[in-house]
Amino acid sequence: METKAPVTSIPKDTPSLKAHRRQRFWGITLPVVLAALLVVACVVWLSLGSPGASVNNPALSQALSVLIILPMMAAALIFFVLLAGLVFGLSRLYKVLPGVSAQVLAFFHQVLAYTRTGANMAARPVIAFRSNMSRVNQVITSFDQRIRSKGK
Repeated sequence: METKAPVTSIPKDTPSLKAHRRQRFWGITLPVVLAALLVVACVVWLSLGSPGASVNNPALSQALSVLIILPMMAAALIFFVLLAGLVFGLSRLYKVLPGVSAQVLAFFHQVLAYTRTGANMAARPVIAFRSNMSRVNQVITSFDQRIRSKGK
């Protein structure tokens, strides 16, 4: 009997994981936080820091509108690209699907044929045994009835 080696879990503090955490912080988290702080600082500077700034200043309101709309447009562009990719992929899949589905159907018909053959081969000894037992029982019953009918 073979014994399997116990499954060991991955250590949580390997040097590569520590390096990954450092790189993730310096490469992703820090730049995103700094960009967000920069946008907030620009909005605050535009709204409060400019001399003579008021709510009625059209240049200030236009700049603030642009700062508000740009992130939404970037997110919309990302979703548009994803949607266009999905449409393109589904159109390619729609062209390929009939041929592939015919191949899959043929494969499953072949699997069905092999499964039926295997099931018939597995059941053949049981059916043969029961058939032979029924013949033996019939012979015994017939023999018993002849002996009893001659004895009366």
